[in-house]
Amino acid sequence: MTIMKTKIFVLALSFMPILSYGQKRSIDNLQNQERETRKNIHNLKGKDKLKAYDILIEIKDSIDRLKTDAIKYLSGFENDARLYLFFTCTDTSVFSSKHIEMDTQKLPKYMQDRYTAISAVRELEQYIKDIECIAQETEANSNIAEARKKERISIDTEKTIDKANELFDKIDELRTSFFSEEQDKFYQELITRFNDFLNKYIFDYEE
Repeated sequence: MTIMKTKIFVLALSFMPILSYGQKRSIDNLQNQERETRKNIHNLKGKDKLKAYDILIEIKDSIDRLKTDAIKYLSGFENDARLYLFFTCTDTSVFSSKHIEMDTQKLPKYMQDRYTAISAVRELEQYIKDIECIAQETEANSNIAEARKKERISIDTEKTIDKANELFDKIDELRTSFFSEEQDKFYQELITRFNDFLNKYIFDYEE
């Protein structure tokens, strides 16, 4: 490259519009500019070479910002897709794997209520698992006399049972409006499990 061409190249770089956050300049174009700059930089000297390196840094920063924008965009789309799948789901996976944690304050009231009902069932199932686990562990504990096991289970599960009963009230107010037949069947099975537990360990327990 001649001295004149080198000076023209540096002058062009000096006026190159570097992409700012949100501007529409493709990553491909910027990468082409980066390659062209790197290819010619060995012909530069002194301040011109330093200026070219500064421009390389700016190009790299612009590419990074574009990639960040793309990631944010795709993440937003993914979140919207997950919200759609969550609120339109009619199977029982919504109580587990498809459940998502969210702030519902900005959602319409009917969506808030549906989210509340689904979250309550999910929480209820965990409470039932907890009391069943306590019962199993107590039953298997040879250090507790057989005659005292129901008493121990009753005491250890009392607070969790109270929380579960509060959830039953909340769910019953909302479920008929929001649950599919499959989801309601799942909920009815939770009721059966809970009642079976009460009949075996609480109602049948006498001090």
